[in-house]
Amino acid sequence: MATLLGVGNEMITADSFGPALAKALAGTGIKALNCSTAPENFLKHVKEADVLLIADSARIPGEEGRVLMLENPSVLAKSGSTHTMPLDRLALFAKGKVYYIVFSPPDGCTKSDINAAVAKAKAMLQPFFR
Repeated sequence: MATLLGVGNEMITADSFGPALAKALAGTGIKALNCSTAPENFLKHVKEADVLLIADSARIPGEEGRVLMLENPSVLAKSGSTHTMPLDRLALFAKGKVYYIVFSPPDGCTKSDINAAVAKAKAMLQPFFR
């Protein structure tokens, strides 16, 4: 079963993509967890996941407003973080494949930008639905 960690701070619109996606995936067959800013508290789920999906916001120059599915998170190392453990380090505990679903928020990101990004990501993740 695929497990999604929705990472981000819901109090900051531009950083609320991960938790919003976790909520939107309820009932899809993906084990979706809202990790807020402490994904390391969900290490048990990381270790158990057949496929680990990590959803977060990250400012990626040239990709503003896009949702990306990445297997190599090196581009994320250059963006700031609102959580306590680097996601690439957390992913080291996964037994299966790891994918990063990243929303690069535009300047002045609004709730509608988040909703549109969640819809795009949900469509991208359909192959993981059960």
